[in-house]
Amino acid sequence: MRDAFIDFGKLMQSAFFRDRLKMVFGKENQTLYSRRIEDEIYREVRKDRDGMLSEWEKQVQGKLPGISDLSRDVFQSLFSMNVKEKPEDVLSPMAKKFHRPILRQLMRSPVYPAIRAICEGNELPAYDATEEFMRQIIENLDRLMDAANGPKQSLSVLEKETAKQEERLEQLGELLDRRDPARLDPKLEKKILRLANRTHSKVRQLAALEKMVEDNLLRHQEQVESVLSAAGQAAMEKADETAQILLSWGTDPGNMRPDALNGQLLQKVRQNGQLVKISQYLGRLREMMRVKRKNATVYGRGEKYGLELGNRLRSVISSEFGPLAAPETIPLFLRKYQRGALLQHQQRERVCKGQGDKIVCLDESGSTMQNGGDNAAWGKAVAYALLDITGFHR
Repeated sequence: MRDAFIDFGKLMQSAFFRDRLKMVFGKENQTLYSRRIEDEIYREVRKDRDGMLSEWEKQVQGKLPGISDLSRDVFQSLFSMNVKEKPEDVLSPMAKKFHRPILRQLMRSPVYPAIRAICEGNELPAYDATEEFMRQIIENLDRLMDAANGPKQSLSVLEKETAKQEERLEQLGELLDRRDPARLDPKLEKKILRLANRTHSKVRQLAALEKMVEDNLLRHQEQVESVLSAAGQAAMEKADETAQILLSWGTDPGNMRPDALNGQLLQKVRQNGQLVKISQYLGRLREMMRVKRKNATVYGRGEKYGLELGNRLRSVISSEFGPLAAPETIPLFLRKYQRGALLQHQQRERVCKGQGDKIVCLDESGSTMQNGGDNAAWGKAVAYALLDITGFHR
Protein backbone atom coordinates (compact mmCIF):
# COMPACT_ATOMS: atom_id res chain seq x y z
CA MET A 1 0.00 0.00 0.00
CA ARG A 2 1.28 3.44 -0.95
CA ASP A 3 2.35 5.64 1.97
CA ALA A 4 0.09 8.63 2.66
CA PHE A 5 2.99 10.87 3.74
CA ILE A 6 6.10 11.04 1.54
CA ASP A 7 8.08 13.40 3.74
CA PHE A 8 7.96 14.80 7.25
CA GLY A 9 6.78 18.24 6.11
CA LYS A 10 3.61 16.84 4.53
CA LEU A 11 2.88 14.89 7.71
CA MET A 12 3.14 18.04 9.84
CA GLN A 13 0.74 19.92 7.51
CA SER A 14 -1.80 17.10 7.19
CA ALA A 15 -5.25 16.90 8.77
CA PHE A 16 -4.21 13.53 10.16
CA PHE A 17 -1.50 15.18 12.23
CA ARG A 18 -3.89 17.87 13.49
CA ASP A 19 -6.85 15.61 14.27
CA ARG A 20 -6.03 11.93 14.34
CA LEU A 21 -2.99 12.19 16.58
CA LYS A 22 -5.16 13.97 19.13
CA MET A 23 -7.76 11.22 18.97
CA VAL A 24 -8.37 9.34 22.20
CA PHE A 25 -10.16 6.00 22.00
CA GLY A 26 -13.00 5.49 24.45
CA LYS A 27 -12.50 2.87 27.12
CA GLU A 28 -15.82 2.89 28.94
CA ASN A 29 -17.94 -0.27 28.75
CA GLN A 30 -20.96 1.22 30.51
CA THR A 31 -23.10 2.92 27.85
CA LEU A 32 -25.58 4.74 30.13
CA TYR A 33 -24.96 7.59 32.54
CA SER A 34 -25.61 6.81 36.19
CA ARG A 35 -25.61 8.93 39.32
CA ARG A 36 -23.57 8.05 42.38
CA ILE A 37 -26.66 7.15 44.39
CA GLU A 38 -27.80 4.76 41.64
CA ASP A 39 -24.37 3.11 41.61
CA GLU A 40 -24.61 2.68 45.37
CA ILE A 41 -28.12 1.21 45.12
CA TYR A 42 -26.94 -1.29 42.48
CA ARG A 43 -23.91 -2.22 44.57
CA GLU A 44 -26.11 -2.76 47.63
CA VAL A 45 -28.83 -4.77 45.91
CA ARG A 46 -26.26 -6.90 44.09
CA LYS A 47 -24.43 -7.60 47.34
CA ASP A 48 -27.65 -8.68 49.07
CA ARG A 49 -29.28 -10.50 46.14
CA ASP A 50 -26.37 -11.76 44.03
CA GLY A 51 -27.00 -15.42 43.43
CA MET A 52 -26.00 -16.82 40.07
CA LEU A 53 -25.31 -13.63 38.12
CA SER A 54 -21.66 -13.32 39.22
CA GLU A 55 -21.12 -16.99 38.45
CA TRP A 56 -22.61 -16.62 34.97
CA GLU A 57 -20.49 -13.54 34.28
CA LYS A 58 -17.29 -15.38 35.28
CA GLN A 59 -18.12 -18.20 32.85
CA VAL A 60 -18.22 -15.86 29.84
CA GLN A 61 -15.64 -13.26 30.97
CA GLY A 62 -13.19 -14.56 28.38
CA LYS A 63 -15.67 -14.17 25.51
CA LEU A 64 -17.10 -10.82 26.63
CA PRO A 65 -14.79 -8.99 29.07
CA GLY A 66 -17.29 -6.18 29.79
CA ILE A 67 -20.22 -8.45 30.64
CA SER A 68 -20.61 -6.99 34.16
CA ASP A 69 -20.94 -3.49 32.66
CA LEU A 70 -23.71 -4.75 30.39
CA SER A 71 -25.52 -6.08 33.48
CA ARG A 72 -25.13 -2.66 35.12
CA ASP A 73 -26.55 -0.96 32.02
CA VAL A 74 -29.58 -3.26 31.93
CA PHE A 75 -30.35 -2.50 35.58
CA GLN A 76 -29.91 1.23 34.91
CA SER A 77 -32.30 1.13 31.94
CA LEU A 78 -35.00 -0.51 34.09
CA PHE A 79 -34.54 1.21 37.44
CA SER A 80 -33.49 4.78 36.69
CA MET A 81 -36.04 7.55 36.20
CA ASN A 82 -33.70 9.31 33.76
CA VAL A 83 -32.14 6.97 31.18
CA LYS A 84 -29.49 8.79 29.14
CA GLU A 85 -26.89 7.37 26.75
CA LYS A 86 -23.22 8.35 26.78
CA PRO A 87 -21.64 9.72 23.57
CA GLU A 88 -19.97 7.18 21.33
CA ASP A 89 -16.50 8.72 21.52
CA VAL A 90 -16.07 7.68 25.18
CA LEU A 91 -17.13 4.07 24.60
CA SER A 92 -14.94 1.06 23.90
CA PRO A 93 -15.48 -0.79 20.58
CA MET A 94 -17.24 -3.64 22.36
CA ALA A 95 -19.58 -1.24 24.16
CA LYS A 96 -20.30 0.68 20.93
CA LYS A 97 -20.89 -2.24 18.62
CA PHE A 98 -22.22 -4.97 20.94
CA HIS A 99 -23.49 -3.65 24.28
CA ARG A 100 -25.34 -0.64 22.87
CA PRO A 101 -27.26 -2.56 20.15
CA ILE A 102 -28.44 -5.07 22.77
CA LEU A 103 -29.53 -2.31 25.13
CA ARG A 104 -31.26 -0.33 22.39
CA GLN A 105 -33.11 -3.43 21.21
CA LEU A 106 -34.37 -3.97 24.78
CA MET A 107 -35.45 -0.33 25.12
CA ARG A 108 -37.30 -0.41 21.77
CA SER A 109 -39.08 -3.70 22.45
CA PRO A 110 -42.86 -3.77 23.06
CA VAL A 111 -42.41 -5.15 26.60
CA TYR A 112 -40.01 -2.40 27.73
CA PRO A 113 -42.73 0.07 28.89
CA ALA A 114 -44.35 -2.73 30.91
CA ILE A 115 -41.03 -3.66 32.55
CA ARG A 116 -40.32 0.00 33.31
CA ALA A 117 -43.74 0.39 34.91
CA ILE A 118 -42.85 -2.41 37.34
CA CYS A 119 -39.15 -1.69 37.90
CA GLU A 120 -38.74 2.09 37.86
CA GLY A 121 -37.60 3.11 41.32
CA ASN A 122 -38.10 -0.46 42.66
CA GLU A 123 -34.78 -2.15 43.41
CA LEU A 124 -35.78 -5.80 43.79
CA PRO A 125 -37.99 -6.16 40.68
CA ALA A 126 -35.37 -4.28 38.64
CA TYR A 127 -32.53 -6.50 39.82
CA ASP A 128 -34.47 -9.76 39.34
CA ALA A 129 -35.46 -8.63 35.83
CA THR A 130 -31.80 -7.80 35.10
CA GLU A 131 -30.66 -11.18 36.35
CA GLU A 132 -33.20 -13.01 34.20
CA PHE A 133 -32.40 -10.92 31.11
CA MET A 134 -28.66 -11.53 31.53
CA ARG A 135 -29.23 -15.24 32.04
CA GLN A 136 -30.92 -15.40 28.65
CA ILE A 137 -28.16 -13.30 27.06
CA ILE A 138 -25.38 -15.47 28.50
CA GLU A 139 -27.11 -18.69 27.44
CA ASN A 140 -27.33 -17.35 23.87
CA LEU A 141 -24.04 -15.42 23.90
CA ASP A 142 -22.43 -17.62 21.26
CA ARG A 143 -25.29 -16.93 18.84
CA LEU A 144 -25.13 -13.19 19.48
CA MET A 145 -21.32 -13.07 19.17
CA ASP A 146 -21.43 -15.10 15.94
CA ALA A 147 -24.03 -12.69 14.56
CA ALA A 148 -21.78 -9.70 15.33
CA ASN A 149 -18.50 -11.35 14.30
CA GLY A 150 -19.60 -12.88 11.02
CA PRO A 151 -17.29 -15.28 9.17
CA LYS A 152 -14.27 -12.94 9.56
CA GLN A 153 -14.54 -12.46 13.35
CA SER A 154 -14.98 -8.73 12.75
CA LEU A 155 -15.91 -7.73 16.31
CA SER A 156 -12.98 -9.58 17.90
CA VAL A 157 -10.56 -8.20 15.32
CA LEU A 158 -11.95 -4.67 15.84
CA GLU A 159 -11.30 -4.86 19.58
CA LYS A 160 -7.73 -6.09 19.11
CA GLU A 161 -6.88 -3.63 16.35
CA THR A 162 -8.28 -0.71 18.34
CA ALA A 163 -5.97 -1.63 21.24
CA LYS A 164 -2.99 -1.78 18.85
CA GLN A 165 -3.95 1.54 17.27
CA GLU A 166 -4.04 3.07 20.72
CA GLU A 167 -0.49 1.87 21.33
CA ARG A 168 0.69 3.34 18.01
CA LEU A 169 -0.82 6.73 18.85
CA GLU A 170 0.88 6.69 22.24
CA GLN A 171 4.22 5.87 20.62
CA LEU A 172 3.75 8.68 18.11
CA GLY A 173 3.02 11.08 20.93
CA GLU A 174 6.18 10.03 22.76
CA LEU A 175 8.33 10.39 19.62
CA LEU A 176 6.89 13.83 18.87
CA ASP A 177 7.65 14.93 22.45
CA ARG A 178 11.28 13.90 21.94
CA ARG A 179 11.59 15.91 18.72
CA ASP A 180 13.25 19.33 19.04
CA PRO A 181 12.15 21.70 16.22
CA ALA A 182 15.36 23.70 16.67
CA ARG A 183 17.58 20.67 15.99
CA LEU A 184 16.97 18.41 13.00
CA ASP A 185 17.15 14.67 13.65
CA PRO A 186 16.62 12.78 10.36
CA LYS A 187 16.56 9.36 12.04
CA LEU A 188 13.86 10.39 14.51
CA GLU A 189 11.79 12.08 11.77
CA LYS A 190 12.06 8.97 9.59
CA LYS A 191 10.89 6.83 12.49
CA ILE A 192 7.94 9.16 13.15
CA LEU A 193 7.05 9.17 9.43
CA ARG A 194 7.11 5.39 9.20
CA LEU A 195 4.92 4.97 12.30
CA ALA A 196 2.53 7.73 11.15
CA ASN A 197 2.04 6.03 7.77
CA ARG A 198 1.32 2.74 9.46
CA THR A 199 -1.13 4.37 11.88
CA HIS A 200 -2.86 6.23 9.04
CA SER A 201 -3.31 3.01 7.05
CA LYS A 202 -5.12 1.44 10.01
CA VAL A 203 -7.69 4.25 10.26
CA ARG A 204 -9.61 3.00 7.24
CA GLN A 205 -9.27 -0.59 8.40
CA LEU A 206 -10.91 0.24 11.73
CA ALA A 207 -13.72 2.10 9.98
CA ALA A 208 -14.22 -0.88 7.66
CA LEU A 209 -14.32 -3.28 10.62
CA GLU A 210 -16.95 -1.15 12.38
CA LYS A 211 -19.04 -1.17 9.22
CA MET A 212 -18.68 -4.95 8.93
CA VAL A 213 -19.94 -5.46 12.49
CA GLU A 214 -22.95 -3.25 11.77
CA ASP A 215 -23.66 -5.15 8.55
CA ASN A 216 -23.31 -8.50 10.32
CA LEU A 217 -25.86 -7.52 12.98
CA LEU A 218 -28.19 -6.20 10.29
CA ARG A 219 -27.83 -9.42 8.29
CA HIS A 220 -28.68 -11.52 11.37
CA GLN A 221 -31.28 -9.07 12.70
CA GLU A 222 -34.06 -11.66 12.89
CA GLN A 223 -31.87 -14.05 14.91
CA VAL A 224 -30.74 -11.28 17.28
CA GLU A 225 -34.28 -9.94 17.74
CA SER A 226 -35.66 -13.39 18.58
CA VAL A 227 -33.06 -13.87 21.34
CA LEU A 228 -33.54 -10.39 22.80
CA SER A 229 -37.34 -10.55 22.52
CA ALA A 230 -37.41 -13.80 24.51
CA ALA A 231 -35.00 -12.31 27.06
CA GLY A 232 -37.17 -9.20 27.45
CA GLN A 233 -40.33 -11.26 27.90
CA ALA A 234 -38.64 -13.46 30.52
CA ALA A 235 -37.37 -10.34 32.34
CA MET A 236 -40.86 -8.84 32.44
CA GLU A 237 -42.37 -12.04 33.86
CA LYS A 238 -39.65 -12.24 36.52
CA ALA A 239 -40.09 -8.59 37.52
CA ASP A 240 -43.85 -9.00 37.71
CA GLU A 241 -43.52 -12.13 39.83
CA THR A 242 -41.19 -10.37 42.29
CA ALA A 243 -43.45 -7.32 42.53
CA GLN A 244 -46.59 -9.41 43.06
CA ILE A 245 -44.97 -11.51 45.80
CA LEU A 246 -43.88 -8.37 47.68
CA LEU A 247 -47.30 -6.75 47.19
CA SER A 248 -49.09 -9.91 48.32
CA TRP A 249 -47.15 -11.01 51.38
CA GLY A 250 -45.02 -8.00 52.35
CA THR A 251 -45.82 -6.06 55.51
CA ASP A 252 -45.54 -2.82 53.52
CA PRO A 253 -46.79 -3.31 49.94
CA GLY A 254 -44.88 -0.26 48.72
CA ASN A 255 -41.53 -1.50 50.11
CA MET A 256 -39.46 -3.21 47.38
CA ARG A 257 -36.05 -2.48 48.88
CA PRO A 258 -33.38 -5.18 49.25
CA ASP A 259 -33.66 -5.67 53.02
CA ALA A 260 -33.29 -8.98 54.82
CA LEU A 261 -37.04 -9.44 55.35
CA ASN A 262 -37.91 -9.03 51.67
CA GLY A 263 -35.09 -11.35 50.65
CA GLN A 264 -36.30 -14.10 52.98
CA LEU A 265 -39.89 -13.53 51.86
CA LEU A 266 -39.04 -13.97 48.17
CA GLN A 267 -37.02 -17.09 48.91
CA LYS A 268 -39.78 -18.72 51.01
CA VAL A 269 -42.66 -17.92 48.66
CA ARG A 270 -40.79 -19.13 45.56
CA GLN A 271 -40.36 -22.50 47.23
CA ASN A 272 -44.16 -22.93 47.19
CA GLY A 273 -45.77 -22.94 43.75
CA GLN A 274 -49.27 -22.41 45.16
CA LEU A 275 -48.24 -19.22 46.97
CA VAL A 276 -46.61 -17.90 43.79
CA LYS A 277 -49.85 -18.51 41.86
CA ILE A 278 -51.96 -16.83 44.55
CA SER A 279 -49.55 -13.86 44.40
CA GLN A 280 -50.46 -13.26 40.75
CA TYR A 281 -53.98 -12.26 41.85
CA LEU A 282 -53.53 -11.12 45.45
CA GLY A 283 -50.75 -8.67 44.58
CA ARG A 284 -52.97 -6.79 42.15
CA LEU A 285 -55.87 -6.73 44.60
CA ARG A 286 -53.69 -5.37 47.42
CA GLU A 287 -52.18 -2.78 45.09
CA MET A 288 -55.68 -1.58 44.11
CA MET A 289 -56.60 -1.26 47.80
CA ARG A 290 -53.33 0.51 48.61
CA VAL A 291 -53.83 3.08 45.85
CA LYS A 292 -57.46 3.64 46.88
CA ARG A 293 -56.48 4.23 50.50
CA LYS A 294 -53.61 6.47 49.45
CA ASN A 295 -55.86 8.61 47.26
CA ALA A 296 -58.72 8.78 49.77
CA THR A 297 -59.64 12.34 50.89
CA VAL A 298 -60.91 13.29 54.32
CA TYR A 299 -63.30 16.25 54.19
CA GLY A 300 -64.31 18.59 57.00
CA ARG A 301 -67.79 18.15 58.44
CA GLY A 302 -70.43 19.87 56.30
CA GLU A 303 -67.92 21.44 53.88
CA LYS A 304 -69.77 23.23 51.02
CA TYR A 305 -68.52 22.31 47.57
CA GLY A 306 -71.41 22.49 45.04
CA LEU A 307 -75.12 23.01 44.37
CA GLU A 308 -77.96 20.53 44.06
CA LEU A 309 -81.79 20.40 44.14
CA GLY A 310 -83.55 19.45 47.36
CA ASN A 311 -85.71 20.66 50.28
CA ARG A 312 -83.17 20.82 53.11
CA LEU A 313 -84.04 24.33 54.37
CA ARG A 314 -80.80 24.91 56.27
CA SER A 315 -78.86 24.40 53.03
CA VAL A 316 -81.13 26.33 50.62
CA ILE A 317 -79.39 29.34 49.06
CA SER A 318 -80.77 32.76 50.05
CA SER A 319 -82.16 33.68 46.60
CA GLU A 320 -84.61 30.76 46.76
CA PHE A 321 -86.42 32.46 49.70
CA GLY A 322 -87.38 35.43 47.48
CA PRO A 323 -90.95 34.19 46.74
CA LEU A 324 -91.77 34.33 50.49
CA ALA A 325 -91.63 38.15 50.33
CA ALA A 326 -95.09 38.41 48.69
CA PRO A 327 -98.28 36.45 49.54
CA GLU A 328 -98.94 35.87 45.83
CA THR A 329 -95.65 33.95 45.27
CA ILE A 330 -95.64 31.89 48.49
CA PRO A 331 -97.43 28.97 46.72
CA LEU A 332 -94.54 28.85 44.19
CA PHE A 333 -92.04 28.40 47.01
CA LEU A 334 -94.19 25.71 48.67
CA ARG A 335 -94.57 23.83 45.37
CA LYS A 336 -90.78 23.77 44.81
CA TYR A 337 -90.27 22.72 48.44
CA GLN A 338 -92.77 19.87 48.06
CA ARG A 339 -91.09 18.64 44.86
CA GLY A 340 -87.56 18.98 46.32
CA ALA A 341 -86.65 21.48 43.61
CA LEU A 342 -85.09 24.20 45.75
CA LEU A 343 -81.48 25.09 44.90
CA GLN A 344 -79.32 24.20 47.89
CA HIS A 345 -75.68 23.75 48.84
CA GLN A 346 -74.31 20.27 48.26
CA GLN A 347 -72.22 19.01 51.16
CA ARG A 348 -69.52 16.40 51.78
CA GLU A 349 -70.49 14.56 54.93
CA ARG A 350 -69.06 11.42 56.43
CA VAL A 351 -71.25 8.41 55.74
CA CYS A 352 -70.89 5.56 58.18
CA LYS A 353 -71.75 2.12 56.90
CA GLY A 354 -72.00 -0.97 59.02
CA GLN A 355 -68.95 -3.27 58.91
CA GLY A 356 -70.41 -6.56 59.97
CA ASP A 357 -68.88 -10.03 60.02
CA LYS A 358 -67.57 -11.46 56.75
CA ILE A 359 -68.14 -15.08 55.90
CA VAL A 360 -66.12 -16.41 52.97
CA CYS A 361 -66.96 -19.75 51.33
CA LEU A 362 -64.33 -21.19 49.02
CA ASP A 363 -65.06 -23.84 46.43
CA GLU A 364 -62.15 -26.29 46.58
CA SER A 365 -63.64 -28.99 44.38
CA GLY A 366 -61.62 -30.67 41.67
CA SER A 367 -63.01 -28.40 38.95
CA THR A 368 -61.27 -25.35 40.47
CA MET A 369 -57.90 -27.06 39.99
CA GLN A 370 -58.34 -27.30 36.23
CA ASN A 371 -56.35 -25.02 33.89
CA GLY A 372 -53.42 -24.98 36.30
CA GLY A 373 -55.50 -24.18 39.36
CA ASP A 374 -56.12 -20.55 38.40
CA ASN A 375 -59.67 -20.55 39.78
CA ALA A 376 -58.55 -21.93 43.15
CA ALA A 377 -55.71 -19.39 43.36
CA TRP A 378 -58.09 -16.52 42.50
CA GLY A 379 -60.55 -17.61 45.23
CA LYS A 380 -57.81 -17.74 47.87
CA ALA A 381 -56.51 -14.35 46.74
CA VAL A 382 -59.96 -12.80 47.19
CA ALA A 383 -60.22 -14.37 50.67
CA TYR A 384 -56.85 -12.88 51.67
CA ALA A 385 -57.91 -9.51 50.25
CA LEU A 386 -61.09 -9.55 52.34
CA LEU A 387 -59.01 -10.41 55.38
CA ASP A 388 -56.84 -7.36 54.63
CA ILE A 389 -59.92 -5.12 54.32
CA THR A 390 -61.38 -6.47 57.57
CA GLY A 391 -58.14 -5.83 59.42
CA PHE A 392 -57.99 -2.29 58.04
CA HIS A 393 -61.56 -1.42 59.14
CA ARG A 394 -61.60 -3.17 62.48
